[in-house]
Amino acid sequence: MRNGIAVGFMCLFSTASFASTNSASSIGLKVGVSDVTFTALNEKKSSSGIEYGIDYTWLNYFYKNVSLGLNLTASRFENQLYGNEQSDHSAVIVSPIISYRFLTVSPEFLGVKHLRFHDGLSVYFKIGLGYAKSKIANTNISMEESGAVGSFGAGFKFQTTGHWAFAIEYNQIDNKLWGMGSRDYGISNSSLLGSLSYRF
Repeated sequence: MRNGIAVGFMCLFSTASFASTNSASSIGLKVGVSDVTFTALNEKKSSSGIEYGIDYTWLNYFYKNVSLGLNLTASRFENQLYGNEQSDHSAVIVSPIISYRFLTVSPEFLGVKHLRFHDGLSVYFKIGLGYAKSKIANTNISMEESGAVGSFGAGFKFQTTGHWAFAIEYNQIDNKLWGMGSRDYGISNSSLLGSLSYRF
């Protein structure tokens, strides 16, 4: 009896047959919470807020359960660093991405003939570069700067056998701002996002 259960479990999760499509493209919407820290000399302020945006991902099957690809993200995050005064930040990031699919279910169990290479549950990592713009204002300071940013992120994604996928992702953006004389300023943003995407 125990052997039968074990064999059935193995068949459920390990006998999936895959369709021949190696690559996949998807576009999605994301929303979540962010934590912005603004540093100016010895002054540091932090505040939580909302982040939202869109992204495009292309993945191509590479080896076994590993896929490589590219991610393009445009996001905006808004926080009140100075009481009721608003600070607005936007960024566009391009990132190489690596994805590892670690869980699939047999197509027979799902009622389909084949699974695509990216169907199932995956973990992914990305690191990228981009461009950001930040605007911060209070009663004493009004500053608007733009420049290069670095970013890294990681998340879990579940791709259905159809078109839709769901993901949860942690992301970090660091934006160094230079302005207002010789004084250096910096923005960092940590966010936790949920996303819904559509695979073409």
